[in-house]
Amino acid sequence: MVKLIEPKYHEDHKPLIEPLLELIRDNQDLSASFQNYKKATFVVERDENRGIYGGALLLKKKFSALYEKIGENAHAFASENDVIWNCTICVQMKPNDSRHYYESLCKILYRNLYEKLLEFGIKERTDFIWLSLTPVEYLSTELIGFWPYEVRLRPKQSPDGLFHGILPLAKSQAAVFSTIWASSQIPSRELGIPAY
Repeated sequence: MVKLIEPKYHEDHKPLIEPLLELIRDNQDLSASFQNYKKATFVVERDENRGIYGGALLLKKKFSALYEKIGENAHAFASENDVIWNCTICVQMKPNDSRHYYESLCKILYRNLYEKLLEFGIKERTDFIWLSLTPVEYLSTELIGFWPYEVRLRPKQSPDGLFHGILPLAKSQAAVFSTIWASSQIPSRELGIPAY
């Protein structure tokens, strides 16, 4: 189950949101960047049978905050109203005996999250989001999830030790990624292949 939860529905979905907030609070750098979660939109994925829990927290922030982190490369992403969506992702999985099975679940999880972020981008009429991730989540989204970052500020270059990057959410991305996911043998809802 992948669910998008807007601020007005936080109370109704507290059992889904709280574990994600705990994962964010456990990381000092993330919790400092995402304190105002009462105005956040959440994307939550939960599968008790497979032992998967994770999701994304999205907040509107001033473009100037992005510029301070990414610098000159951020100009191409400036918006008219000086607002940008900032997102972090946290994933938690129970260890599994089979490394291949674990990697397959990660691929499915990151694909589902990216598909939901694409839907979010269409709904909010934004072609990109600014991601702030722990180094582990960044590597997982890029190497396992094949996420197409436009601009990257790696943790070694970043003042807060987080990865910062721009993730495009244009409608054309969905078609591109359906092809990539199909060729990488990741089960896809669009292709009608069941997730295992």
